Amino acid sequence: MSKKTSKQKGNRYENKIARILSKWIYGDPTILGKTRGSGSIKYAWRGDICPQKDLPELWKGYPFYIEAKHGYKHRVPTLYNFSIIQEWLTKAIHDQPENQPILFLVCKFHRQRGHLLFSNTYLNFECNIALNINSKLFYLYKLEELIIYNFFSIMDPEVIKPWISEV
Repeated sequence: MSKKTSKQKGNRYENKIARILSKWIYGDPTILGKTRGSGSIKYAWRGDICPQKDLPELWKGYPFYIEAKHGYKHRVPTLYNFSIIQEWLTKAIHDQPENQPILFLVCKFHRQRGHLLFSNTYLNFECNIALNINSKLFYLYKLEELIIYNFFSIMDPEVIKPWISEV
């Protein structure tokens, strides 16, 4: 069996996170998927993870800009040195389009348990740490703990109101 390249591992990770977030947000693990070209080609939506088919009727738009990072054996962050996270969030702030205002950065570091989710949107859930990056606040959550709960019970209704159809 051949050794997996870092690109193959990254692709597999993006697909895994896409399924997890898609099931949590939309109730269907197939709506979100890895963006072909990993964000290098400009589609209607930007980010590592985007819709791959029509959104459910409830949704009238896609407000998320999602980046996924995996591995980084030699750059595991600590409370005193989280420069890799700063780099990723700074790049995400720069690349994030205005029509996708909710930023999720999901990452998992080599030999570390669980996935971290950083968001520029405060979620109605226990926030572990808030970081100030380029005068913008980002909140840190443990993804595995978040997805146990219904997405709409955690997300502020006022934040997603422009992308949800009236019921």
